[in-house]
Amino acid sequence: MKVLNSGRSGLIGLLCLALAFVTTGCGGGNQQQGEGGKIPMTFTGAGNLSWLNVFVAEDEGIFDKHGIESTVRVFDVGFLGTEAVLAGEAQTAGSVEFPLLGLLGQGAGLVVPAVVATAEDQRIVVNDSIQKPEDLRGKKIGLIGGSAFEYSFQEYLNHFNIPREEVEFVNVDAAEQVAVMARGDIDGFLNVEPVVSRALNSINNAHVLEPGTEEVYTTRILLQMNKNWVSSNPDGVKKALAALIEANDFIKANQERAAEIGAKWTKSDKETVTSFLQDAKFDYTVHYDASVRESMEKIANWMMANGKLQKMPDLDQVFAVDHLREVAPEQVKE
Repeated sequence: MKVLNSGRSGLIGLLCLALAFVTTGCGGGNQQQGEGGKIPMTFTGAGNLSWLNVFVAEDEGIFDKHGIESTVRVFDVGFLGTEAVLAGEAQTAGSVEFPLLGLLGQGAGLVVPAVVATAEDQRIVVNDSIQKPEDLRGKKIGLIGGSAFEYSFQEYLNHFNIPREEVEFVNVDAAEQVAVMARGDIDGFLNVEPVVSRALNSINNAHVLEPGTEEVYTTRILLQMNKNWVSSNPDGVKKALAALIEANDFIKANQERAAEIGAKWTKSDKETVTSFLQDAKFDYTVHYDASVRESMEKIANWMMANGKLQKMPDLDQVFAVDHLREVAPEQVKE
């Protein structure tokens, strides 16, 4: 078992490799067997609760039980893990639709075997000059550029009939958002736990704007793998899916222990994790259904309309759910 932490600054070389792999279609191939015949796999994620199932599977020995010699690599944001997969540095990643579509638009050889988490976890943290959605006019809001936050926040503005040009979007990395808001350089930001609690606990008069983006958006974490690796390692895909299914069962049956694990990996306190798991309606059921594709198509159409994607990817080639159908056929509803 290995645990690695990777910041955004250390990923420049990896990103260059990833871009090369996008254009060459590499990064797959046969996987060497590890100790005791186990399959070596690096799982990536971000340091937030969307990856609690991965953290639980690691800490509770579930990956090992399913024949996986696991390494977990944690990035500032989830889509950096996708770049690691493309560079051949990891076998799995997870992100929402927006960054995945951007990479698919560049020709990335990625497939999605399943959705592994859903939640209403985004929160708009603002200062006391903003008490209702309409107060966002004329304000500066920090967002991670090229992420789902950009899409969901624009949909939020549309929902409340606030013109996009009346709110200034400021590109701020997740790790910097609290400090930038504390300095007064932005009036708020959109993110998830644990960043939200850090802001509420350290910035005077910071609060969560209600209603939030749950009005317009549901987080779906799409499991992503290199297409060539999947073709060469079907057993690895099935083992990973089976492990994440068992991790979900563990989370539901052992909520206190799961919260302890989540607190450790997200550097939060157990009470905050317990509360947020309930408030954000986290669900780690490994599944695929028609709504997953519909959401991908909707976001792709938005990206094309906003000049962020040239054409719709071939989603028939992206969603590779045959492995899930073998492992848990009841979880595939097309």
